[in-house]
Amino acid sequence: MHGTLALFAARRTSGIVVNIGFQVTSVVPILNGKVMHKVGVEVIGLGALKLTGYLREFLQQNNITFELLYTVRTLKDVCCNPLQLGVNAISFIWFE
Repeated sequence: MHGTLALFAARRTSGIVVNIGFQVTSVVPILNGKVMHKVGVEVIGLGALKLTGYLREFLQQNNITFELLYTVRTLKDVCCNPLQLGVNAISFIWFE
């Protein structure tokens, strides 16, 4: 349901909605406003928390360390947010 609403908010009825949550990521294909369950809705146990951990490990491998995971999370949120970088995050996931 949320995927369909995200598409409608972008004035689209078909596309692939990728939702990266705190602990899970979901990929939902939608065609003409309907979720394509037969094609496959995927829910992966890999979310923003895991992504933050990977970023922390990467930084540590490059001799950049932070004591708090919160600091790495803030860095990720500020530097890796496509909307703050002026990129339309939605446009690259649509099938035209």
